[in-house]
Amino acid sequence: MMLVLAGGTRSVVAQIDQEDRESVETAPLERPTIFTIEEAPEIDGVFEEIWQFGTKLPDTFLQVNPVEGGPPSQVTEIYLMRDSRNFYVGFRCLDTEPEGIRANQLKRDGDFDSDDAVSVVIDPFRDKRTGYIFKMTAAGARKDGRITGGRKADYNWDGIWYGRTAIDENGWTCEMAIPFQTILADDTTGTWGFNFERFIRRNNETIRWTGARRDIGVTSVANADVVDGFGGLDIGQGIDVRPFVKGSLTDNDGGGTDLSGTGGLDLFWKLPPSLTFALTVNNDFAETEVDQRQINFGRFQLFFPEKRDFFLEDAGFFDFGGIRRNPLPFYSRRIGIAPDGEEQGILAGARLTGKIEDMNIGLMNVQMKESGNWKNYSVARVLGNVLEESTAGLIFTGGDPTVGQNNVVGGADFNYRNTSFNGDKTLIGHAYMLYSDTSEGVGQDWSGGFKLSYPNDEVAWTIGGARIGEDYEAALGFNPRVGIYEYFGNWRYRWRPEADWIRSIDSSINGFVVTDLDSQLESMDLEWEVFEVETERGDTVTLEYARRAESTQNAFSTVGGELTIDAGEYEWNEIGLGVQTTDAEDYNLNAEVGWSGYYGGNRTEITLGGEWNITPQLLVGAEYQWNDIEVQDQRAITRQVSLIADIYFTPDVSLTNFIQYDNISDTVGINSRLRWIFQPGNDLFLVLNHNVESEDLDLTLIQTQFIAKFGWTLRF
Repeated sequence: MMLVLAGGTRSVVAQIDQEDRESVETAPLERPTIFTIEEAPEIDGVFEEIWQFGTKLPDTFLQVNPVEGGPPSQVTEIYLMRDSRNFYVGFRCLDTEPEGIRANQLKRDGDFDSDDAVSVVIDPFRDKRTGYIFKMTAAGARKDGRITGGRKADYNWDGIWYGRTAIDENGWTCEMAIPFQTILADDTTGTWGFNFERFIRRNNETIRWTGARRDIGVTSVANADVVDGFGGLDIGQGIDVRPFVKGSLTDNDGGGTDLSGTGGLDLFWKLPPSLTFALTVNNDFAETEVDQRQINFGRFQLFFPEKRDFFLEDAGFFDFGGIRRNPLPFYSRRIGIAPDGEEQGILAGARLTGKIEDMNIGLMNVQMKESGNWKNYSVARVLGNVLEESTAGLIFTGGDPTVGQNNVVGGADFNYRNTSFNGDKTLIGHAYMLYSDTSEGVGQDWSGGFKLSYPNDEVAWTIGGARIGEDYEAALGFNPRVGIYEYFGNWRYRWRPEADWIRSIDSSINGFVVTDLDSQLESMDLEWEVFEVETERGDTVTLEYARRAESTQNAFSTVGGELTIDAGEYEWNEIGLGVQTTDAEDYNLNAEVGWSGYYGGNRTEITLGGEWNITPQLLVGAEYQWNDIEVQDQRAITRQVSLIADIYFTPDVSLTNFIQYDNISDTVGINSRLRWIFQPGNDLFLVLNHNVESEDLDLTLIQTQFIAKFGWTLRF
C-alpha cells in the first residue's frame, strides 16, 4: 500500500505551551496530527497492518466511574487515519477476560447500556459548542448524534458512515469510516476537537480519553482535546439526493381495499464551508415508529416527542432558551400532524442549517395543504457564540394550523455555559423573552423566564421561573398553560459510600409552583426523593414522597372522559417505591408502585415491566400499567399493555414488532417493521399495521395496512 505522510512525516506532533492549549483539561503537551493514507483500510472489524502506520493517540484514559480519575481496568488503543474524503478511527479494546465482553445489542440507535461500547466525539469547528458523536457496541450496533449547546446530543440525527467490530482472544476491535461529506466541517480550520470513551459493561466502568470528570459528559465538546491535520477536505459537490418510492395496500373492514403508490425525494446540499441546504418534496413518514400511547391523568395537553426524520435532522439548531415544554416556541409536531394524531402530507419543505463563522443558523419553511386550505409555516433561528462557551440568539415563527388565523412569535435568548466554574465545576444558565401576535382578535402578549443550573456530581441544583401571558400563543409551539407565573427549583446531594456493593445514594428535593397573574395559587408540587440507591452492578431502588395541590376554577374531564373533576381546591400526599435491575444481565426488570390522593379521592398505580435478550438476535419485552382511581363518587380503572418482540438478524437487518392496548380507547395497535439497510443511506422498509377494536377483549379487526418503501442515496 502507498502511504502519504501528513505534513511530510508520519509522527508529526507540535510542541506547544500549556497555557496555549485549546483544551480546558489537563492533557498531554504533544499535539497529534492525523496520518494521511492513499488506500483506505477495509472496514470489517479486523485490524489490518495499515493501522499500525496510523496515528496512535497517547494512552491518557482515566476512569469516570466507578473511581473518578482512577486507572482503567483494561488497556485501550486508538488509531486515526484519513484520506481526502474520509477519516478512520480504530479502537483496540484489549481485555484480560474476553469471555466477559458483553455483545448483545444489535439495534440501530438503541440503548447501549447493556453492552461493551465505544464512543467518538468530534468538534470539527473547535467552537466548543457543536459537534458529533459516533458510538458502537461490541456486537456491531451503531448510534450517532449531533451535539448542540455544548453538550446536548440529538441521537435522532442519522449520518452516512460505516463501522464494524470483531471479538478475538485479546479483546475486541472497532473500525469506523466517517465521510467528510456526512458532517459539517471547515477545512480551513485544520484542527478538530476529539474525545473518546469506552464502557466496560461487566464492571459498569466508564473510561475517557480526556476530561475524565463525573461533572461533565463525553459530549461536552469544550473539554475535548485537539488533533491536527484536517485541512484539504474533499466533499465532492457536497450533494446528496435521496429519492424514495412507496406503495401501500389498505384493507378497511367492510370498506373495501385501497391500493396506492407515491414517490418523492430529499436533497441535501452542503454549501461551503459549513451550511447544509435541505429540500424535501412530497415527504412521507410511513416508516416512522408509532407513538407510545399515553393516558392523560391531568388537565393539560400531553407532550409527544417528534419521530419524523425531516424534523429530527438538525433539530438542535432550533432549540431555544433551555425550554423543554411550556412555553416552547417551536414544536415541530404542529406541522403535518392533526390534533387527533393523523398524519397530513407535506407538499414541500426547505431547511438551511449550519454555521457562518461564529453564528449558528436554522431556517425552515414548509408548505402544506390541509382541509383544502394552503398553509405555509416558517421558523428562523440565529445563535451567535459569545464568551468562551455561551450563546445568544433570536427566534421567529410564522403560521397557524388553525383555519383562518395567522400567528407570529419572536424572541431572544441568552444561554450561558461554563465548564470551568470554580475550577472544575459546571454552571449553566438560560434567559429568554418571547412575544406573540395572533390574528382574529386573540391579541398580543409576552412570555419570559430564566433558569440557572449547577449540574454537578456531588451537589446539583436548579432554580428558575417564568411568566406566560394570558394572550400569549405560539401556534407552532407548545404552550398548553397560559396566564401564569411558574417557579421551580431542585437540590440533589449524592453520597458515594465506601461499600463494595453501593455505587451511590442520592437524595433530592424538587419544587414546582404555578400561580395566576394575580399570584393566586393554581398548582404546587413538592417532591422529596428520600433516596435512590444504585449498586455497583447498576440496580436501583427509589423511595419518593410528594405533596401536591391544585386549584381549579372550572370543572374538567380527564382519563379519556372517564372522570369529571369539579371546580375547587385540592391537596393530597403521594408515596412511591421503584426498583430497576441492571442492564448487565440478559434480562432486566422494573417495578413501580404508588399510593396517593387525587382531587379529593384516592389513586393506586402499579407499573411492571421487563426485557429479555434471549439471544443477541432476539429481544422480547412487556410492560403493564394499572391505575385504580376513586374520586367524587366516580371510579376509573385503566390498563395499558405494551409488548415487543424484535429480531435483529444483523446490525443492518431487523424486524421489530410493537403491540399496544389500553382499555380507555379499547383498541389494540400492532406495528411490525422490517428494516434492511443495504448500506448506510439505502433502506428498505416493509411495514404492517393492524388496528383492532377490543370491547371486553372481544377483538374485531377494523383495518390492516401494508406499506413498502425504498429509499436510496446518490452522492455527488
